[in-house]
Amino acid sequence: MHNKIKEIVRCIGIEKFDAEIATRNRETISEILPIVVKEFYEHLDEIGMSRLFRSVDMARLQARQIEHWRELFRADFGDVYANRVTRIGIVHRDHEITPQVYMQSYGWFTSRLVERLVAHPGIAAADRARLAGVVLKLVHLDMTMALASYDAALID
Repeated sequence: MHNKIKEIVRCIGIEKFDAEIATRNRETISEILPIVVKEFYEHLDEIGMSRLFRSVDMARLQARQIEHWRELFRADFGDVYANRVTRIGIVHRDHEITPQVYMQSYGWFTSRLVERLVAHPGIAAADRARLAGVVLKLVHLDMTMALASYDAALID
């Protein structure tokens, strides 16, 4: 694991048991992700932000987003993850998706994901609160890494 990721993981407080809860519930998360991703793009369309994606193959974009989120919940923060999230951040920056819009999008997406997870009958009652916290931790890791790549792209 990159030292940068190790530092962020420690700062956010991602522990081994967090990774265990994420992976234990990964199947249910994988079931919910396509629903939330679809709702996300519908929401962007409703608020007039779909213009950001006018030249993009939406089916491909949504499939890639679902796959990225599924991989995030494997809680494997090695080189493959670091390279992928850095590329994602650079692509977003190159498409002029500002950090503000990026953060707002994470906020909308994360809240819907947590709402659906804690209401899902497949999530054990004992895991619900902890899983909600784990989702927030992993999303903040992902967001931190992606936004750091905005700076890296500017330096390059």
